[in-house]
Amino acid sequence: MANQAEFTDSGTRSTSGDGTAVIAAPASDKLRWHLTSVVLTVDDPGTDEVTATLKSGEDVKLPPIVFNDSLVGFAAPVEIVCGYGEAVYLNLSAAVDVHWSISGYLRSDGRPELS
Repeated sequence: MANQAEFTDSGTRSTSGDGTAVIAAPASDKLRWHLTSVVLTVDDPGTDEVTATLKSGEDVKLPPIVFNDSLVGFAAPVEIVCGYGEAVYLNLSAAVDVHWSISGYLRSDGRPELS
């Protein structure tokens, strides 16, 4: 069985596009992120409109979520496996504050074990 290191990280994204990775790429291309929980909320519910897309490298990992006056937050257990050596990005369609919290673990998945 592969070794794994659990994590939870959070922050706020406020620029459109991919911007800086919300979860940095693993130090090795033999490792990849497994995401188990994603929570997203807009800063100004009912006023902020934005589409948020979670990506690993160039691959979309969670269907785009449209925040508007009807949807102001998203929370779900997930099972997202990112690409080897890839960072995780939260792409925003507009410059709106989106608070995020992501949990998961870093795993070697059968490649050489973590040290």
